[in-house]
Amino acid sequence: MMFNMKKMIKRFFTGIFDYDSCTIRKYFWLFMIAWVVLMGILYFLLYLFGQAVYDGNKTVFYVKGIESVIWIIPNILFFLHFIAISVRRLHDSGHNGAWVWLIVIPMIGMILLLIFMLLPTNKNSEYQENYFES
Repeated sequence: MMFNMKKMIKRFFTGIFDYDSCTIRKYFWLFMIAWVVLMGILYFLLYLFGQAVYDGNKTVFYVKGIESVIWIIPNILFFLHFIAISVRRLHDSGHNGAWVWLIVIPMIGMILLLIFMLLPTNKNSEYQENYFES
């Protein structure tokens, strides 16, 4: 299985509302790494250009105006894609995509969802005919 970055980036922009296919572990974890890196870069830039205000006992960092849009839009896009890619990853491991709702349960749900994301591909999954190779 050859890794194709161009195909993966195209899949990122076209797969944001795809809940019917499967996604391999490598693509899921590359997406998560990209999310963390991009959010780290955005946070650093907002830290440089944002404003810090002393609020009694502590310093509060906040952004306003265009900086908040630069922060919010990528987070919304990545979150929507996270839901879709999680559903596809659950399909790949042979589970129903509804298990993604575990994320609303604090800590325990997140740990269980993480375990599902670490499971290997189930070749007998009913979604395998819609498989995406990255």
